[in-house]
Amino acid sequence: MKLPALHPLDAEQRFTEVFQRLKRTVQSSPQADEKIGTFWDPEWQRAPFEEELTLRQLASLTIDVLIKKKSFNPEKMTALAIALERGLGEQKKTLSLVPPAVTGQHHEQLVQADFSLPVEAIIAFYGRQQLARDVFQETQFHRFFNQIFDLIADKTIQDPWQSSPKTKDDKKILHCAQETIPEVLIHFRTALTGPGTSTDHLLLPYAITPAMLPAAEHLCAPLLRALHAHPIVLNKKTIPNHYSLHPESAATIYKALKGSSIKSKEKFKETFSLPFPFFDLHLIFKITHRS
Repeated sequence: MKLPALHPLDAEQRFTEVFQRLKRTVQSSPQADEKIGTFWDPEWQRAPFEEELTLRQLASLTIDVLIKKKSFNPEKMTALAIALERGLGEQKKTLSLVPPAVTGQHHEQLVQADFSLPVEAIIAFYGRQQLARDVFQETQFHRFFNQIFDLIADKTIQDPWQSSPKTKDDKKILHCAQETIPEVLIHFRTALTGPGTSTDHLLLPYAITPAMLPAAEHLCAPLLRALHAHPIVLNKKTIPNHYSLHPESAATIYKALKGSSIKSKEKFKETFSLPFPFFDLHLIFKITHRS
């Protein structure tokens, strides 16, 4: 499997997110005592130290021990992130980049997709509609996506991923959500109130695996827009995958607590865990303190 070429900051962010999931779930993982080398692709750059550790042993380390290693470059970060996802059961087979019309095995490939590829690449080869219908068929979002694509096919609404937002279309999207995923809609509105939430908190409760999150976030973008959720900006920096119905409230709280002047990660998390319970505080510290 060829590794995606990521910017160093993106590689670090991806590895950090996977590492945090490992720490949260490793104790219940049936593969906790498997060596990371078991999940390592032969064609990847070798990482002898990390490959010899078990998932449980790696989870016992602090992330700084790994990130500060001079040899821990973006390629190794990406490889280790994917290996950990495999170890946690978040990835199975590698996604073929051959269009389904050529392979004739479209459904089987998508269900067993390797989501390490960018969402745009998956959509380019398989289409947004098939991604939603095939991959998310066992989640509560299945009926919602089906209705949205039916409305697009009937030209009742414009494609909400490709067109400028229209109020009447947003109302129809919300109506679909109320009919198909009412409990999800309640959860979204509740979580988005006040300072807001990360998309992890919005989506993971509904059987969408961490590996599917980028695709789920992309597909749910029209629903977030229809709810009038906005990206959150803290310390003049947009926080990826964090939204609020009132983003200015998050900025006001952050400014009041003087977040930019807190230099310690531990102190930052201690200060902000109460006002921002559904945020990825590690990510926010890194972005808001980036020089």
